[in-house]
Amino acid sequence: MANNVVIYAEQMGGNFRSMAFEAVCQGKKMAAALGGQAIAVVVGSGVADGSVLGQYGADKVIVVDNAKLKDYTVDAYGKAFTEIAKKNDPAVVVLTATVQGKDIGAYASAALGAPITADCTGWSVQGSTIQIKRPVYAGKAYLTIDLANQPSVVSLRPKVFSPDAPDASKSAPVEQAEASLSDADLRSVVQEIVAKASGKLDV
Repeated sequence: MANNVVIYAEQMGGNFRSMAFEAVCQGKKMAAALGGQAIAVVVGSGVADGSVLGQYGADKVIVVDNAKLKDYTVDAYGKAFTEIAKKNDPAVVVLTATVQGKDIGAYASAALGAPITADCTGWSVQGSTIQIKRPVYAGKAYLTIDLANQPSVVSLRPKVFSPDAPDASKSAPVEQAEASLSDADLRSVVQEIVAKASGKLDV
């Protein structure tokens, strides 16, 4: 029976987003409840030092650093992430429900043949089963869902789960991994990224 938790540690421009730390903290707690490891996966090009994720609870960090992953596309990032997830036999795959996380969550659900529980705002353990709480009807009611299938994909609502304070005495071993990406996998290509304008409009 699988008991590892694989976590998508989101980065942008080579730096971890705060939601990566939220996901790692919750992923570690789920892994502890299941008696497994929290395995953080970082996908990109020129990414930050993954060992820092150990300060938030990751037992191991797997980095897929590839020039084809310089700019985010769901085709490339989704394939790279799910290849690594499959090799680590997860009971649960954890992401945050950001724009990117929603993309990757749907991709992982399809690629792994796993149900997805989106927009989680709370969770608990009953026996050996993780139960997920998520809002429905615009937050007027809540569902409690048992993660009876393995693997299961869970996306966390951003900024609901505050990350624990980092423990500087801890770090995680970092493993470099390859993803079998070809040009044919890049069905969408980023041509240009336009930064959001700052300041007031001069009229």
